[in-house]
Amino acid sequence: MALIHLRDLSLDELRQLVLEHGEPEYRYRQLATWIYARLETSFARMTDPLTIAGIAKAGDRPRRRGFVVTVAALLALAVNLDFAGLVVAAAWCRALAALASTQLAWKLWRLPGRRDRLSWSIWTAGWAVTIGFVAAAIWPLYRVEAWHVAFVGGYALLTLGIGTRVVVSHGGHAMGEENEVLSWWAVTALAAATLLRALGPTLDPGRTALHNAVAAALAVLALAGWSLAAWPRIRRTRPRLVHLEPGPGR
Repeated sequence: MALIHLRDLSLDELRQLVLEHGEPEYRYRQLATWIYARLETSFARMTDPLTIAGIAKAGDRPRRRGFVVTVAALLALAVNLDFAGLVVAAAWCRALAALASTQLAWKLWRLPGRRDRLSWSIWTAGWAVTIGFVAAAIWPLYRVEAWHVAFVGGYALLTLGIGTRVVVSHGGHAMGEENEVLSWWAVTALAAATLLRALGPTLDPGRTALHNAVAAALAVLALAGWSLAAWPRIRRTRPRLVHLEPGPGR
């Protein structure tokens, strides 16, 4: 049987491969999480990413759905508490949702499986989301600065990281091109924008407008640089030559 590069398979192809080898359907979701989200390259380090620590195992759908509903309810409650003027209570709801998502489901306390720029960037972005929302709850007077940690250092970097993985993998490009799409200077620019917007107004309030403008410019440059590197690969996808052979007994 010819060797199959799992990272070159689409989700549908991965699901087909798993079912043809007699494995339960949820197994392909486990593999997909490790391969596409955690970017793992070794089966030895694949444990059970779909397990929610202390709450639900991979196949326990009722508890998993309950966990998702609870996190969603916390976020919805936070919005309503904000409208009611209870900003501290709202901040703690968001902090609890972030902690549950990143520590119990995402398990950020584990180091990334791959030690490359993309893996570290996604891992760091997850921590920025957690730190930002928790800091906003602990220090409500600085919640706007803390939110910038979560949204610029967290969600913006996470978007670039996931976008890089999608553009390179689904476009059929060589995995080494990930470093060309998500460049060091783009990551550094976003990190600088995050620190400048979070610390600048606090340490030097007299020049808050300048800090905001420079931070915004750095973020725009990071996004523009990523787009320029990604666009040629979005326009020019490469066909994936994948041959799936049936498993035993098929």
